[in-house]
Formats: sequence, structure tokens, C-alpha cells
Amino acid sequence: ELQRATIQLEEAMRIDQNSSEIKYSMGLVHLMRRNYVPAIALLKGAIQGDPGNPDLYRELAKAYLAVSDKENALKNLQLYEERAPDAPDLKDLQRQIQ
Repeated sequence: ELQRATIQLEEAMRIDQNSSEIKYSMGLVHLMRRNYVPAIALLKGAIQGDPGNPDLYRELAKAYLAVSDKENALKNLQLYEERAPDAPDLKDLQRQIQ
């Protein structure tokens, strides 16, 4: 399923390179594949188009944590908390980063 999703998302990106939703989805695919550098780039691009979406900051924090960039992980986790202070996964993510 991941391969088929990747193909569909690549085609969607060719059609609409500015879509935050497509960048977010493609970033998630790269996270699942442990391709953290492109995941980070795509998630940062998605944030430019949709800076109020807390999910983008959560996933970006996870990506930075995966590459041991604690500073950026914390920064994005704080931005996630600002946008979703009652998120059920917030405390768990904070523990992971600490």
C-alpha cells in the first residue's frame, strides 16, 4: 500500500506542487520509510502553506527527534502545543524528546 500511495502522491505533486496537504502526506510517507531529510523538507514546506495546522508541527517534531535534532524537535513540539494544547499525545511526545 505504501508503494501505491507514493506513486499517487508523486503524481499529485506534479499536478499541484504548492499543496500543503500533498506535502504533508508525502512527508508522512517519507517518515514511514525513515527518509528523514526529505520528510523534514516536505513538512516544512507544508507548514509554509498551512501554518495553523498542529499536525504538521507534531510530525516535524517526530522527524527531528528521529535525526537526533533535539533543539528543533523541542521547538516544533512547542509550536504543536500552542496550536493543540489539549492534544492527547502531547505528554508522551514531551517525554520522548526530554
